[in-house]
Amino acid sequence: MSTRPFAVVTGGSNGIGLELARQFATNGYDLLIAAEDRVHLEEAARDLRSSGATVDIHAADLSREDAVAGLHGTLRGRAVDALCVNAGIGLGGPFLETDLQTELKMVDLNVRGAVQLTKLVLKDMVVRDAGKILLTSSIAGTMPDPFEAIYGGTKVFLRWFGEALRNELKDSGVTVTVLMPSLTETNFFKRADMMDTRAGPAPKDDPAIVAKAGFDALMAGKDKVIPTAKNKVMGAIADLLPDRAAAQIHRGLSEPGSADRKLDPTKPLAIGAAALGVGALLFAGWRRRPHLPAHLGGTSGSSTAKALHITLKARAGKEAEVESLLQGILDEVRHEVGTRPWFGLRRTESTFEIFETFPNEAAREAHLSGKGAALLMERSNAVLASPANIDRLDVLLTKHA
Repeated sequence: MSTRPFAVVTGGSNGIGLELARQFATNGYDLLIAAEDRVHLEEAARDLRSSGATVDIHAADLSREDAVAGLHGTLRGRAVDALCVNAGIGLGGPFLETDLQTELKMVDLNVRGAVQLTKLVLKDMVVRDAGKILLTSSIAGTMPDPFEAIYGGTKVFLRWFGEALRNELKDSGVTVTVLMPSLTETNFFKRADMMDTRAGPAPKDDPAIVAKAGFDALMAGKDKVIPTAKNKVMGAIADLLPDRAAAQIHRGLSEPGSADRKLDPTKPLAIGAAALGVGALLFAGWRRRPHLPAHLGGTSGSSTAKALHITLKARAGKEAEVESLLQGILDEVRHEVGTRPWFGLRRTESTFEIFETFPNEAAREAHLSGKGAALLMERSNAVLASPANIDRLDVLLTKHA
């Protein structure tokens, strides 16, 4: 029997799952990859074996209880060093119109199958006091997901299932990590019938980058990982927003027919870009500059009112241009919206601080209900349009007493 560590990856025939398997194969693991399509599994296995790994396949519909039990049975008692519960499907569209049987299968695969396989494999890990589990959730787990209501619900479940399980196992040698990718270049949107949505044709992350982030976090024993800097910012902002505002953001990405619509700045679709609106600047900027670092932190106080504080460091010689652009945007939006300016701008040499603060939750809600954030999203793109403008971004989420 091989002395190499052994990993099991479900949904391992394509997309993020295949790239996760590749990470294991190139880092000295043997593999069992599982998915429904045998042909795709065989193609993936041939590819993975080129790295020197022993790769077995298991073709089965893991939405079925007997199929999950069968997958576990193929292990024949072999110790699993790493389990990646990655198999999943999605479906877009209005809940009243989507196919019920597809949604029930989604729940069975994304949730029931994940729970069953995790429990079966985890018992042996705990006996050995060693093992690593990676659950693929989604950044969709940070917000309500209109037009993906069932899919989003399954990803919320996986997020908190993983976090809870990690806590239960904190005194053991077993770790649980939750992977929370954003839009990724896979077949997901085509299979979910979402190519007519804004999310369908939108720029997406490379699944290899997503998988490496997940693998690195798993090996480091981290609780969760949101791959890429722009997605860390997006997730942080989504957690900051009221649920109804975050739901409206997601609607703008997932509503059928939205791919052909232009943003209407009089509607609060874009409020999710920011609790202050300038967070939208990050969305456009990170898409253009994915290599920039983002350092996320936070402090807590006694109040429920929250604020977003962004620090930008301009590149040498670009300070005046950045300051002019930022100040012009803020002044324009203040003038057009005609509300109290809950946000401001400070400069210290080449560093710029964009900040917001609300005296209470009611003031924050009132600001978000207006069109200021939408206007800021629409008009702040110019700040980061040039790849030479910004050297560094720091984002701090705070609660204010």
